Parts: sequence; structure tokens; C-alpha cells
Amino acid sequence: MKIIKSNAVKASNSVGMLRMLDFGFILCFTLALILIAGASNSTADLFSQQSHGTIYYTSLSPANLTQTLNTTPVFTFISYSTTNSTYSCALYIDGTLHDENSSVQNNTETTLTVNGTLAPGDHTWYINCTDASGTYSSGTRTIGIGGNFSRCAILVDSGTYYLNDSIINSSIPSCINITANNVVLDCQGNTIDGNETTSYGIVMSGIVISRDLEELTNITIRNCTVTGWGGRAIYLRNADGNTLENLVVESESYLATVIYLLHSDNNSLSNISLSNLSMSENGIKLEESDYNNLTDITIIGSKYGVNIYYSDHTILKNVKVINNTNYDIYYFTKVNFMDCHSQFINVTGTDNKPIVFFNSSVHIQNWNNNVSEIILCGADYSTIDNLTMNHTDKKNNGLILIATKYTNITNSVFANLYRGIYLGYNVYYPMYNKFANITVTDCDVGILLRYACSNTFENITIANITSYGIYIDYTSHNNVFDKITVKNSEGIYFYNNLNNNFTNLRAENNTYGIYIIRSNSNTITNSTILGNSKYGIYIDSSSSNYIYNNLLNNSVNINFTGTIYQNNWNTTKQLGTNIYTNYYT
Repeated sequence: MKIIKSNAVKASNSVGMLRMLDFGFILCFTLALILIAGASNSTADLFSQQSHGTIYYTSLSPANLTQTLNTTPVFTFISYSTTNSTYSCALYIDGTLHDENSSVQNNTETTLTVNGTLAPGDHTWYINCTDASGTYSSGTRTIGIGGNFSRCAILVDSGTYYLNDSIINSSIPSCINITANNVVLDCQGNTIDGNETTSYGIVMSGIVISRDLEELTNITIRNCTVTGWGGRAIYLRNADGNTLENLVVESESYLATVIYLLHSDNNSLSNISLSNLSMSENGIKLEESDYNNLTDITIIGSKYGVNIYYSDHTILKNVKVINNTNYDIYYFTKVNFMDCHSQFINVTGTDNKPIVFFNSSVHIQNWNNNVSEIILCGADYSTIDNLTMNHTDKKNNGLILIATKYTNITNSVFANLYRGIYLGYNVYYPMYNKFANITVTDCDVGILLRYACSNTFENITIANITSYGIYIDYTSHNNVFDKITVKNSEGIYFYNNLNNNFTNLRAENNTYGIYIIRSNSNTITNSTILGNSKYGIYIDSSSSNYIYNNLLNNSVNINFTGTIYQNNWNTTKQLGTNIYTNYYT
């Protein structure tokens, strides 16, 4: 699903107004290498240009390290002199004069050409311009001729290219940048290796296909090993109809998305292995990218193995995603987009068990720890009864209900998972899901509700949770929680919630009993909140909550912070059993 075509405005590498004072002479160069074979100028911003002496160059297009199949490229530049209105400029390739023009005009595009043809391989080139004050060089750059290369490169012509040797420890932000369409890049088993660094404002990428507007690019990348990139090993942006095959990718860089497709449709990814991803955010991320096929993929040890984000009609076939920290597969959409038309065929997750995906009503009963992850997307009117999910290899995955309504989950156990139950993204539409007789233990988060309205939870036991037992944000409109027990966790967390009702709650031996932040008009009643190490109830900038007939016995029962608004408490003595510690609400 394309939500919005938020194409980033290309950053300019312009270094501003050139300043060079030498006997009253100022010479500004704007250089461009323009190739006859229709090369795109969009590569100018991909390599940062350095100053040479006192001259600064902008708008180099294409940039240094261009690789072209054209043996007779032309060189075009714009220059300016405050001393002369007319002066001479010359093109040197490999130190040999190839062409010159003795009547170059200020601010006028000038073209110089190759004398004959250039042989395959790398060549150095520069422009010298001379006026009354002296000769000023553009600085030396490299251009490669032919389809064979062994360094970082910009591939500017349609055709086939071969990487003949490995590239090791590169610090160039986009090592292989493919600006032409209808290209085949065959690495022949060689490695494209980065130096594992990230720079502020610069995303390091091994292989890049990026366009300003979405288009059919028809590029094949095959037989490559890509390692050591601090941002993305392979990045496709606005690039449709490409093939990535026979790839080995490793990344130990913090927060890297290893293979990232953004606004890119109808791509085929096959026979790809991703490993050593312990610091990576995503193995493969599809963002607003539809109709992509992932076949024969292995992803081990990222934070999210495959992240399918606002992307529809994805086919995963023979995919193995195991021991990823949070989710082997994370699936995200909202009810107003309903990107739920994907297919999972023979997808295996942690514990070497299936990951199953349902987008229509399904009946699951008596499944005893036989799946790694369950995803329901738009699977309204489903039932799950007597389900057990309990991981042994890795505490990850869980049950995901995304944009799913009228579903009943009963008599089930969720243990040793990342999130026991994740329910969300019906925005403000009611969901009417029911959860009853559920046990969640030894997970990172017990139950997470996000943009999840009008659901019912009854007879729920949550214990031994690393983070919050129940985490609720942006959730409202009469979610009902009755007979809920939360023990040995961070507690129950409310953020930006309205009109949720808790009755007969027992919050015991947590860090916080209930943590309420910017949440209004919720009700907590007839509940026991005791033994929580910091606060029984913690209220931050929240108002109009009804908190009454509860027993509290904590080191600090109530704490207010932020803006203190009015909340409603019962303060008159009630008939019945006394509330011990003389504190009641």
C-alpha cells in the first residue's frame, strides 16, 4: 500500500559560493561528465566532492568512479572568471591532452571530447582552465570504461557488468550505485565490503538502486556477498521489477536494515542468506512495497527478520527466519489500508516450527506448541481455543492480530515469547475481539494493545514479564478488563487512552501497579494493587479517571506528576470489609 509518495528531496553536494582570491582572479567550476549513452545526471549527489587547492566543485554528474560502457564519453563543464570573459580550457585523460577550447565563456556550458576511443579499464581525467591569472585544475577524477570493474562504481549505462575482484573495507557511502535501467550486475562470487561505520546524516549502502519517482528499473543483482555496511547492504527506492538472486549478506552494524525496499514493487528476491545480524534492526524490510516475492530466503538473528510494513501481496515461499530478537516476521497495516493479501508458503520460524498467516476467518483448536508465530490480518470472525505457544530456543514472536475483528481467543497459554498477544491498528474503529481464560508468562511484554478499541479481556493471568504485563496506548472506547492478574512485571501501562474499564484487577509485586500517562476517563474499580516496588498508581498529566473501591498496599500508593488534573476518587467510608493499611480509594 502506497500511503504517500514521500520521496526525499535530493541533498545537494553544493558547497556554496566559491571563494578564491589570487591576483583578483576568481574561477568557479561546475563540472559534469555527460555520457552519450543517455546517462542520468541523478548521481551527482552520491559522492561528496573535496576542494582542490582553492577551487570548489559542485554538481559533478555523474560523480567520480563512474563506470560506463561508452568508449567515447564527452565532458561538459561550466566555469566563471572575474578576470577574463573569455579564456581557454583543456581536457586531460591519463595526463594526455585530448581536447581544448580557447574561447570558453563565463557561465556557459562547454563540451570537450575524447580524442579517439578509451580502452577498457580505469582512466584519470581533469580539466585545466587558464586566464590572465594562471591555470586552475578541476582536480583528478576516475572514469571506468567497459563492463568489468573491481572497485566501487556508478553504473550509468544499460548492459551487463562484472565485479572481477572483491571490494574490501570501503568507506564510500554508496559503493555500487546503479543509475541506469536494464542492468545486470554479476559479482561472480566477490564481496562488496564496507567498513562497518555509520556517519551522521549519511546512510552507508553496499548496492543502491534509487530513483526520484517510482519506475520500472529491471535490474538484476546476482552472485554477490555483501558485508559490513552501517546502513543498508542493499537498498531499492522507487525501483520496480528487479531481481536479487544468489546473495550472501552479513551485517554486524547497529540499527542496519540489511535489505530495504522502499516504494518498490514487483521485485523478486531468491536464494538469499542473511546472517551475523545481531545488531541489525531488520533483515529484510518492505515498506510501502507491493507484489514482491521472497523465495528460498534464510535470515538469522536480526531484531526483525522480515518486516512487512504497509506492503501488500507479498509472497514468502521456502523462507526460514529463526532466532530474531523480537519477531521473525513483523506484519504491520491498519484497518483503513488492509494490506492483508500476502501468502506464507512453507515459512519456518524459531524452534524450527511454522509461521502461519491468515487473512480470512480461521478456526484453530488444540494446537499444542506446534507453531512459532501466528499472524491474523483481516481474519475477522476467527476462533482460537486451547492454543499453547511456548518457545525454547528464543523468547520471540507471539500471536499478532492486526486489523482483525470479531475474533475469540480462549483457554490458551502464551509463554517465552516476545509479546504474548499483540492486538492493534483498527485505529478508532471497534474491534469486538474477546479474550478469556488466558495465561501469559515469561514474555517480554504480556499483552500489547495499540489503536485497539472495544475489546473484552476476562480471566487473564500475566506473570514473570520482563517489561509491562499489559501495555496499552492510543486505545479507547470501552475496552473491558475483568478479573485480570498481573504479577512480577513492570506493571500495567496506559498512554494516551480513553474510556477503558478495569474491574477486579490484581496488580501485585510489579514495579508499578498501574502507570497512567496522558490518559483520561478510564475506570479502575474493585481492584487490589499491592506490593508494587515503586508506586501503586502513578498518574502523569491525566484527568477525569474514576478510581474507586480499590485496595492499595504499596510503599507509595499514589503518585502524581506532570500537570495535575482532577481525577475522581471515592473518599467516604464504604460498608463491608475494611481496607487494611487504612488506605482506600
